[in-house]
Amino acid sequence: MSNNAFPTVRSVFERLRSGSADGRLPRDIEDTFLSSIRVQKGIARKSYAHRLDDVNQLVNQLLPSTRPLRMMDIGISSGVSTLEWIESVERKKVDYYMYAVDVAVRGVLVGLREGIDVLTDTGGRPLLIDLNGKWIPFPPGKRHLMRHLFSIFLIRSFLYFIADDIRGCAREGNSKLVKKWFTATPVPLVYSDLGNNPRVALLEGNLLERVTLPNNLHIVRAANILNRSYFSEDELLSILNNLRSTLCSGGILIVCRTDDSGRTDGTVFRLSKDGLFEIIERINGGSEIESLVCAEETVVHI
Repeated sequence: MSNNAFPTVRSVFERLRSGSADGRLPRDIEDTFLSSIRVQKGIARKSYAHRLDDVNQLVNQLLPSTRPLRMMDIGISSGVSTLEWIESVERKKVDYYMYAVDVAVRGVLVGLREGIDVLTDTGGRPLLIDLNGKWIPFPPGKRHLMRHLFSIFLIRSFLYFIADDIRGCAREGNSKLVKKWFTATPVPLVYSDLGNNPRVALLEGNLLERVTLPNNLHIVRAANILNRSYFSEDELLSILNNLRSTLCSGGILIVCRTDDSGRTDGTVFRLSKDGLFEIIERINGGSEIESLVCAEETVVHI
């Protein structure tokens, strides 16, 4: 993204936080900005538009009749695919409520002094550094590290010192924290159209850890998240247990994955009355973890 249009990270977030349509950033600028943020293991929050159009088209034919439809999308990243799912449902004039889940849906913008802002996660880990209009993703590449090693070291040290304040600010939600040496403001890490939608609840949590999820959901989608490249079999079974407990009887689970060519393979499952998943539709070759989803060992015994 060119720094000429929005020279500071702070000015971008002022627009991202805006609830008015005329105050929001254009979608392509949001996409470029959000994809510059690195999350766990340095992975960019890059999302590709329209990669799940065929999934949305199929699922729209299987929507339960209950209204409002209670939906959940997990592993949303910056939220572009979630937005497209919502838009496809709205075109059918379906009343809904969406829970959007990711390991990081919010961050904290820390102002250290004039011209220096740092975007952190809710625990205080730096995600993006703005040094007088020069954007440095974190972790930084070799070029940024060589040029700004001393500044990066000082910033990381200071963030460690104020980590408790950052975590407290994140818990407060919309409250800005003002201290003598810094300010801290909670900010969204998703598209403004998603974060400002009154029918969407952003939930932050790691599905492998203890996280409170809604229940009695009608549809849950796990797109490009549940695969053997990311998780071991035991971890996948644990996550599937968590997702099973969120669904009502007859609820639908969609598990899919898009490859490098843009082809999406997936499977649509329905939760039966006896607590087992059954396959009702396949997208192309089906999900690579079909056997795990349908395995009786994943049943949650209460």
